[in-house]
Amino acid sequence: RVQQAKGLGRSLDSGFKRATIEESLPQKGMMMRKKPQSPTAANTPAPAALLERAADFYHDELLDSPGIKFLQKNHLADSDLLGNFRIGWCGGHLGQTLPPPAEDGPHEALKQASVLLSDGTERFLDCLTFPLFDSEGSITALCGARIPNGQIVIPEDLPIHLWNAPALAIHPEILMAGTPLDAFALQTAGFPNACGLVGHPGENDTRLLAELGVVRIVLVGGCADIRFDGIECLRISLPGSKSPRQVLSTGGTEALTADVDKAPRNSAASGNNQVLSTASGFTACFNGRHYELMGVDRSTRRLKATVRAERAGRIHVDTVDFYSARSRRSLCQDLCQLYEETPAVIEADVSRLMHACENRPKANATRLAPVMSSYEREEARAFGSNPNLLDRIVEDYNALGLVGEPANKMLCYLAAVSRLMPEPLSVMILSSSGSGKTALQDATLKFCPPEDVVKVTSLTGKALFYKERNALKHKVLALEEGEGATQASYAIRNLISSGELVIESAVKDLGSGRMTTMQNRVEGPTTVFITTTDPETDPETRSRFFVTSIDESRAQTRAILEFQRRNQAMDQEIRNAKREDTLRVHRNFQRLLNPVAVINPFADQLTYGDDRLQGRRDQPKYLNLIKAVAFIRQMQPPPAKGTGAPGKRIKGTSKDGKKLPYVEVDIEDLRVANRLALEIQGKSLDDLSPPSRDLLFQLENMVDKALESLKHESPELVPRRADVSFTRREIREATGWAHARVHRYIKELVELEYILVDSGRNGSRYRYRMSYEGQGKKGEQFVLGLVDPEQLKASKQ
Repeated sequence: RVQQAKGLGRSLDSGFKRATIEESLPQKGMMMRKKPQSPTAANTPAPAALLERAADFYHDELLDSPGIKFLQKNHLADSDLLGNFRIGWCGGHLGQTLPPPAEDGPHEALKQASVLLSDGTERFLDCLTFPLFDSEGSITALCGARIPNGQIVIPEDLPIHLWNAPALAIHPEILMAGTPLDAFALQTAGFPNACGLVGHPGENDTRLLAELGVVRIVLVGGCADIRFDGIECLRISLPGSKSPRQVLSTGGTEALTADVDKAPRNSAASGNNQVLSTASGFTACFNGRHYELMGVDRSTRRLKATVRAERAGRIHVDTVDFYSARSRRSLCQDLCQLYEETPAVIEADVSRLMHACENRPKANATRLAPVMSSYEREEARAFGSNPNLLDRIVEDYNALGLVGEPANKMLCYLAAVSRLMPEPLSVMILSSSGSGKTALQDATLKFCPPEDVVKVTSLTGKALFYKERNALKHKVLALEEGEGATQASYAIRNLISSGELVIESAVKDLGSGRMTTMQNRVEGPTTVFITTTDPETDPETRSRFFVTSIDESRAQTRAILEFQRRNQAMDQEIRNAKREDTLRVHRNFQRLLNPVAVINPFADQLTYGDDRLQGRRDQPKYLNLIKAVAFIRQMQPPPAKGTGAPGKRIKGTSKDGKKLPYVEVDIEDLRVANRLALEIQGKSLDDLSPPSRDLLFQLENMVDKALESLKHESPELVPRRADVSFTRREIREATGWAHARVHRYIKELVELEYILVDSGRNGSRYRYRMSYEGQGKKGEQFVLGLVDPEQLKASKQ
């Protein structure tokens, strides 16, 4: 079976069982054929069951058939899609599995299901077969596409005229093709919201679209004259008036995807009933009565909009709450006079307007992820399965203009991806002004899909509490400067710790006039990014973050300047194209990440320093860092042969009939996490902020040079560091720091008594002396008490 499937370009699922019409028939009548017996009505499955088996039979017949050759020639042989939609081929072999015709036998049942014609021949002979599913995923009928011309063969009395109807319940916008073949071409090009027409749609199809919440239909190909009353209809024309199948056949999936994305959308509604979106709302026309609705404001207790109606130069404008019976009644009375219609007609119009307002997406609704083509999926999967994935991530930051900082790059990227996990990481970048902290944060956000990023400049104290319920769920909340979120620090802390925000406020009940309470819940989890220059950040807020800093050394500055000059030598267009390609791969890779659980089998063997109370809050961050590394490497080959699914680390167990996929932490995950923890988290154990410690080391060098000079002048003296005093001016001259920068961070050194104020009161000049004796110099590791992963590896074996 696997070898046969290679002609299809894939291996069939080993668990897929060939289903034939034989399975629905009595075994004696099927196998013996010597003494045919007429199956009784009790033994003959219903037409619905036979449709399922007929679809499976035709799907199996697709192998090594003229149909698969046609699909391969037209770039339509996508293995996953063929299996998902159960595309088949009718070669006329169905009758060979049936016993002779008999009253109430399977022949009659298949005729009722429109699979067989009245003379017993197969309706879809020499056709590709397309099962028609209802919104629940059950097969209601079959249709065929005769090759090579693609003529559609339609059975009688179709209950539904739409192919891929289950997509209606998922996507508010539908790409409607003229035939199932064209719709399948759109599916192959990466448009999961593509459906196909089978004949002319009727009232039942329009009702189904409305009931499932479809708000917009984009007509593609040969269905430009189709109308769906009450639903916004747009039309796109492909270059050369080609059908999607023709574009795919000649240009491939990339050409079809590009043509559909770039094609302008024009209004396709010209009938008596139409609803069209505008910049401020939407317009509606019902049998010549025109309405314009603006400023739609929807909540759980009200649905307000400004309605503008015009007829023969007379204009009526009113702001209406559609959830208020009194407001609707008043609007109906005014519109009856304007249009000179009966109350029943106008009430029907108002009901349609209310439904249109309810189905209209909110202005602040989350952006939908763009549809990926097959090429983009494979490109993203190849990126995720690269053995050098983590190194590639660090290198790709260079395309966005970031040099060096490998640990910071890796930490920020892991934190951004961890938004998909139950307990994400959050990062605070504390560094001097102009060091590049905002550049690091912005580069990380650009790698994330835009629909998953919420970036703000300032936050008031209660702003986060009143957002939409899922506005921050599995998102990255980025604050450009910590000063802009000072009032919201309490909300940010609780969002990180609890994973949700809940507020109850007093409101007036519109019905009774009494005061009551209304609860608003904002769900997480959420990754939070903050940049700041203030070393005196609130300790309660700071303890929730991984606190890191930018390398402010002269060597790093030299590397950045060299990169900027070298970057100018490249062509701007080439540089931009490379940058966009890099961002596309990363965004699609993150969209493909499976939100699976992560299990750490080494957890009970890990250690963490217990000499500080701070460790109670820092160890969970370290453990989640390990999980984030394993999570991002989920597409990697398994660490040992025979573990995990082929080509992936994702495993699965069965519990109560449900699969629970998960990723297991391996030694490499621990090695990467330990390296980051020692470099990032080890620094956070120090009470000093990174810029203040950098200043302290430079002051130490300045004082040591002064001591050497004193020893040279007076060899008999043995001066100490405390004997050398210095001013802020001398600090600026020795370090090259600006006055504001020195003033900000020397204050922290004084408060923590690393340096002492010698004078500076009553108008005298400030002079300082060192009290620091050299503890925690650069190159020394702060003790985290982490176990060596190699020891875990040995004990595991």
